[in-house]
Amino acid sequence: MPRCPSRTPTTIRPPGRRNESSLRPGDIIKKVHDQDTATLAEFKKVFRAEVAKKPKEIVLFVLRGKKDTQLVRIEPRW
Repeated sequence: MPRCPSRTPTTIRPPGRRNESSLRPGDIIKKVHDQDTATLAEFKKVFRAEVAKKPKEIVLFVLRGKKDTQLVRIEPRW
């Protein structure tokens, strides 16, 4: 699977601190909660909708390396 730098944490700034969320450079964000984010436009739409809800946490599913899928929980500071 080719890497898609447009969905890596180096270009996305979620609410809260990146260190707490465990996102790493090179991670590819595949889903926000249960919604697929195949493109940057889809990610932005889904992520902004979640942020508007001001949840206690935002759950991302990221591809780390070639096969390793990680669950990353972001706890925003509202």
